Parts: sequence; C-alpha cells; structure tokens
Amino acid sequence: MKSWTLSDEQRWEFDCKGFIIISNFLELDLTQEIAAVARGFERP
Repeated sequence: MKSWTLSDEQRWEFDCKGFIIISNFLELDLTQEIAAVARGFERP
C-alpha cells in the first residue's frame, strides 16, 4: 500500500493550483462588481 502523504514540493504545487483557482473566481467576482459600479456612474 502506498501512503497518500505528499512531499513538500507536491504540497506546494497543490497549494499554488488551489490559490490560482480561488483567485480566478475572485477576479471574476471583482470584474463583475467593477462593471456594475461603472455602469452605475454612466449618465443615462
């Protein structure tokens, strides 16, 4: 049986990938919020 413990390098790669995915979601939310705010400032 192989144990599922990750080496430090693998754990670091996993954290980086998770962080990239999370920041992609956050960026999507931010761009939508910024676009909504910008639209609010547009003159009718």
